[in-house]
Amino acid sequence: MKLKRGQSYALDLGASLVLFIILLGLFELYWAQTVDQENPVEQLRIEANRISQQLVEQGGIPFDWNASTVSYLGLSVERLVIDSGKLETLVFLNSNYSDLKNLLDVRYEFLLTLNYSNSTVVNTVNGPAIVGSWPAFDSLAVSQQTQTLYEGNRTILYVVAWR
Repeated sequence: MKLKRGQSYALDLGASLVLFIILLGLFELYWAQTVDQENPVEQLRIEANRISQQLVEQGGIPFDWNASTVSYLGLSVERLVIDSGKLETLVFLNSNYSDLKNLLDVRYEFLLTLNYSNSTVVNTVNGPAIVGSWPAFDSLAVSQQTQTLYEGNRTILYVVAWR
């Protein structure tokens, strides 16, 4: 059976569209990987912002978590209000940095501190509110600051993501 002239063009057009869509999809994958590799500062900024938001806007899972029950870290009793018990436990959990990184689902290294508005570090029963690992001198680092309340005082949560 002989194809009519219009049917032949429709098959060519369909094959061309399929090939074009496949090539477009491959180009998009390549472009996304290139952008990720070329902009490490943006990656670190996103990571620092995500950690900060997680800690100050959520209470964690379960909400009344402790060192043995926590599955998802959050420090808030309400948005931007940090619970003193959770902060004390977070400082305690700092003794195992790799487990802490897993709980926060962090890809890079991080450091967080909670400071009063006069820049002094908040002290807890378990020590100063400094959690994570200090950036190396020659590392690439991005900082995120979030104003919070801790025990009725204005505080600033500093989160540094670095690599």
